[in-house]
Amino acid sequence: MLADQVRVWNRDQRGGPAPSFALWPMSTPDERLPDGLVITKRYHRVTISWPPAVSAAGGQNVPHQPTEQGE
Repeated sequence: MLADQVRVWNRDQRGGPAPSFALWPMSTPDERLPDGLVITKRYHRVTISWPPAVSAAGGQNVPHQPTEQGE
């Protein structure tokens, strides 16, 4: 659910790199979509992805991979 992803962003990404939102035709194959959350709607697909965030504890890149959700 989108609300879950907003909570993940608030916990892990707030103050970090901004997410990327994109709208794709419904016919776009999965392998052509970027990594991240894919929301499949009636006529299109929406993708939301985040660049890797830097961990405050270790200074290492921590990729954020939201789970796939359909509506």
